[in-house]
Amino acid sequence: MKKRIFLILIALFIFTGVNSIVGQKVKQPKTGNTKQQIKRLNKLEEQKVKDQKNAEKDLLKGHKKLQDKSTRKMMKKSNKKSKRIKKGKRSESFWRKLFRKQ
Repeated sequence: MKKRIFLILIALFIFTGVNSIVGQKVKQPKTGNTKQQIKRLNKLEEQKVKDQKNAEKDLLKGHKKLQDKSTRKMMKKSNKKSKRIKKGKRSESFWRKLFRKQ
C-alpha cells in the first residue's frame, strides 16, 4: 500500500516536472530586433496616413465634380481666400480693392 502511494506521488511529480520543462523549451517566434519592429510600425503608420490623405483627396475631387460650374468657381474663390488668410496675407489684394466697383 505504501509502495503504491509512493509510486503515485513520484509519477505525479515527474509529470508535473516534465510539463514545466517542456513549456520552457517552446521557443517564441522571432519577430526581429526591436529597432526593426519600430521601423516597421512607423512605416505602416506612414502608409496609413498617406492612404487616408489620398482617399480624402479623391472624395473632395468627387464632390467637386458633382457641383455645377458656378458653385465650383465659388468654391475655388473661397479656397484661395482661405489660403491667403492662413498665410497671414490680406484677404484681398491691393489691386482688387483699388479697381473694385463701388
